[in-house]
Amino acid sequence: MSGFWGRRLTVLVLASAQRPAWRAQVSLPLSLLVLAFAGGLAAWCAVQAGRLVDYRVTKAENTAMRARLTALVDEMSRSRAELEVGKQADRELRVLLNLPVPPEARRQAAKQPSAAPPSGAGGPDLAERDALLRKLLVHYGPGVPGDFSRRFDDLRRLSRERAASLREISGNLAWRRRLLQVMPRGWPALGRMTSAFGRRLSPMRFDRLEFHPGLDIANTAGMPIRATADGVVARARWTGGYGRMIVIRHPMGYSTLYGHAARLIVREGDRVGRGQVIAAMGNTGRSTGSHVHYEVWWRNRPLNPVKYLRDYNQE
Repeated sequence: MSGFWGRRLTVLVLASAQRPAWRAQVSLPLSLLVLAFAGGLAAWCAVQAGRLVDYRVTKAENTAMRARLTALVDEMSRSRAELEVGKQADRELRVLLNLPVPPEARRQAAKQPSAAPPSGAGGPDLAERDALLRKLLVHYGPGVPGDFSRRFDDLRRLSRERAASLREISGNLAWRRRLLQVMPRGWPALGRMTSAFGRRLSPMRFDRLEFHPGLDIANTAGMPIRATADGVVARARWTGGYGRMIVIRHPMGYSTLYGHAARLIVREGDRVGRGQVIAAMGNTGRSTGSHVHYEVWWRNRPLNPVKYLRDYNQE
């Protein structure tokens, strides 16, 4: 065994044909030691090179992740800003439609002090918080505790609240549109208003005040009287002081009455449309001249017909 380890290796280096060869003898143990060191050094270099590649790849991924997170923060800020704009529009619509304030707005208003806040209060606004979050992302990378889950929950909550409020506003607008379609509007006949809604001197006894539940529109006999809304004729007959009278029931609790007609064109149970001729103006019943007595009722309560003479289709 000692003979094996005692062997020597001869290293011969030939530089060129003109120069003599360089010769050296190295013991076998030293040669093996040098080879082992060189192999270990090569392996170590390979490991370090791999780590360097992994580091650069990870660094590139972190840079891309920070860019994506920064873009996400910007998008969340824009979304929240758009929601705030929608929130302001929501409030303005509710004011215009005379709708109650939503519960979340009442909660926010309750949290705000009615008087000036005491000294020492304050805090950053939304833009400053987002700027700080970007700085943290750049410094710490994607592991920053930004609590994106909470921010997303806030955005989802705000979106649900806006959607619910818009559904309520949409329903209210649909109801108002339906109401506008069915409510009486426009003049029942051409002519001159001779008596308004409310208390007046009796046209039969000038020394007596009476309540006039409608208005009178005078014109020549035979002028057409038209329905002011779609509905069903509930009464079409002679009725005491009203003379020949028509009552039309409309959807959503409205009714209209047309009195003192000379001739009735429709019958009880007929369906009529807005603008349809239903009678001819006359002087029947308790009347002093040719005119139509016009009343508007809502849920069996008389209303001032003047408010309904305006025809919104003509605007």
